Amino acid sequence: MRKFLIITLLLLVGSSSALWAQSKGDVLIGTVVGVNVSKNNVTTDGVKTEGDPSVTWGLGPGVYVFPANKVRLGVQFSLSKMKDRVSDFDHKTGSFSVGPSFSYYFRLADRFYLTPEIGAFFTHAKSTYEHRLTRMTVTEDMNGFGFSLIPAQFEFRPGKRFCMAANMFSLSYSNLEASNATSTDGFVFDIGLNPTVGIGFYF
Repeated sequence: MRKFLIITLLLLVGSSSALWAQSKGDVLIGTVVGVNVSKNNVTTDGVKTEGDPSVTWGLGPGVYVFPANKVRLGVQFSLSKMKDRVSDFDHKTGSFSVGPSFSYYFRLADRFYLTPEIGAFFTHAKSTYEHRLTRMTVTEDMNGFGFSLIPAQFEFRPGKRFCMAANMFSLSYSNLEASNATSTDGFVFDIGLNPTVGIGFYF
């Protein structure tokens, strides 16, 4: 059962001209859109069942501040929808996540940056299981936490205000628990084929 989003905002093309440095006091507001492929395991009463691979669509707005030059702190939000199959059940999950993030800017070229990021998040999710034969339906609310590491995140800033971004390589872990002793843990690995892309505005 599972989840959501992973957050980023960065990359694409470059051109040349003046360098817009990320300076102390800057504020960045942006959003990302992504698709993640994951595999989830479900444990019920001590019995572990491996789920099929699932696809998750997510939207991740965020607000970020620069307390020092090249240092970015932020609060990120995530909305996501996921559908997969676990054993004989069709499974759907919708989730909302929020959490802090930290990123540092390394200049690679004029107006083009590497911005590796670490983050944590708390998640509330609602899941529905429907048996494929009997159509019996079970719904549960879940709460949990997770961590993310994004070593290959890039930002291109063509002007003073506007930026484009992409996450080309990321890792994340999440754990969700419900009151009925069902728990879900998931590990997500993304590289190249399904990057997260976004746009942002500096103030």
